[in-house]
Amino acid sequence: MFKLHLFKAFAFVIIFSSIWMFNGCEQTTTPDNNGGGNNSGSTVDHNSSITANETWSKDKTHVIDGYISITNGTVTIEPGATVVFKSGASINVSTGGGLIADGTSAKITFTGETKQSGFWDYIEFSDDAVNANCIMKNCLIEYGGGYSTSGAMLYIENNATVSNCTIRQSLSNGVEIDDSAFPTFTGNTVTANAKSPVTASFKNAGTIGKGTYTGNGYFYIDLSSGTIAQNATLLKQDIAYMLNGYNAVKNATLTIEAGTTIQMNSGADLTVSTGGGLIANGVASTNPITFTGAQEQNGYWDYIEFEDDAVNANCQMSNCVIQYGGGYSTTGAMVYIDNSPTFNNNTVQNSASYGVKIADKARPTFTGNVIRLNTLSPVHGDFESIGYIGQGQYSGNSQDYLDIDSGTLNGNATLLKLDVPYRLNGYNLVENGTLTINPGAVIEMNSGADLTIGTSGGIMAQGTDNDSITFTGAARQKGYWDYLEIQDDAISANCVLNKCIIEWGGGYSSSGAMIYLNKSNATLTNSLIQHSESWGIFYDNGSNPDLTGNVYNDNTLGDVKVQ
Repeated sequence: MFKLHLFKAFAFVIIFSSIWMFNGCEQTTTPDNNGGGNNSGSTVDHNSSITANETWSKDKTHVIDGYISITNGTVTIEPGATVVFKSGASINVSTGGGLIADGTSAKITFTGETKQSGFWDYIEFSDDAVNANCIMKNCLIEYGGGYSTSGAMLYIENNATVSNCTIRQSLSNGVEIDDSAFPTFTGNTVTANAKSPVTASFKNAGTIGKGTYTGNGYFYIDLSSGTIAQNATLLKQDIAYMLNGYNAVKNATLTIEAGTTIQMNSGADLTVSTGGGLIANGVASTNPITFTGAQEQNGYWDYIEFEDDAVNANCQMSNCVIQYGGGYSTTGAMVYIDNSPTFNNNTVQNSASYGVKIADKARPTFTGNVIRLNTLSPVHGDFESIGYIGQGQYSGNSQDYLDIDSGTLNGNATLLKLDVPYRLNGYNLVENGTLTINPGAVIEMNSGADLTIGTSGGIMAQGTDNDSITFTGAARQKGYWDYLEIQDDAISANCVLNKCIIEWGGGYSSSGAMIYLNKSNATLTNSLIQHSESWGIFYDNGSNPDLTGNVYNDNTLGDVKVQ
């Protein structure tokens, strides 16, 4: 009897112990079963929504089957874990949800059950997920992107952190950053994807950090049109940025790092306007900043524009190459300057219209530029802003002259000796200031053009024996342009023309003159005055101009008329 009771007691202990051990073992292996996952040996299947915090351990392979939504909870994936996606599977992190995959100490892998681009769909951080709990570091993400050929394998729609990850073998784009997202995105290698490594908006292009982006189907970071409204920097990457459509910078400054290349797609443009700035300072020869067409074709893209309400001090371009634009209008330009930026030492070439347009109210610092190979003139300016065209190389365009619209110059200005002439159009007036013309400068007058020195105005055009100053017709024919006039209310002491050539004018009136001195005591000396359609010089009786040393040739009505 004792032996029987002893045996029963012993059996009870064994059974109780077995039950306790079984229950204890089950509790330690299923902490990540909240998402409908099923433990089976070395794998955990996830096939339904997750609505509470859970941890996915590294000692199990986690299999995603179908669409998995993470809301109101955070999934934390242990370093070294592997997540395998079945065909068409995806993870969406949305309302109140998070996904923390920090593989800093051991890489975390997200891969397809079959190693084939597009086998699974995507990982998505929606805009209402918890930013601080959306983290992917040192992860390998591969073989997805199958949801849409214009989509991506990783969608970022919030301010997630994605760093030091490898993103590869997407059937579409590697990563898509939504226009409302401002993630931390740096140190990533995005390669071997069918389309672009990253697509984003121009609005948030500054969130794209340094990384490796080569080896994809498209060799550029694809930026949809947008408006930058907070300070941003475009970093120099190992591939170009591609701009599309209309892009603006307002109430913020965009800084572009030296060495950056920006490709402009068909019809693309970049405007800096209200409160905006663009700082694009390259390094000569070693690290210029390049704005170029996606195709090397004149007029392929439209323009860069500095509007008059941009912040002058924050509008700077130096050592840039700007090419293959100017397609917006056949009478437009590739660069529009409407304010007072700094624009120095740039190369502007292959525009389908003008190289640069400088508006009448613009007061740029504009020097050292090479402007060539453009369909129209290198610079289209205005007589009011003519003095702001600095030294540079302007030859080698289809129209080798600076095309200057008519206007009124109020104040002082200096015309430099350049490698092409200034070409004046229409009626041009100097008031309340002096126009100084340097030795060697050439002023071409277009059909019907004239130049008047009016109230409190002056003209100082003093050539030298080796460098005369030339006023001539755009076409070498008598009467092609009208006249140069010094009115009686100009300041005579500031009206000096010496060692000039003045020719091919006098077209205003058959009984008029090429040069009117009116009631002026101006100085016009040692100059060649020729080929006028009417008189060479006209002045009023009683005035006393200095006309010594002049040479006259082939003036139709005569050399000097006094009335």
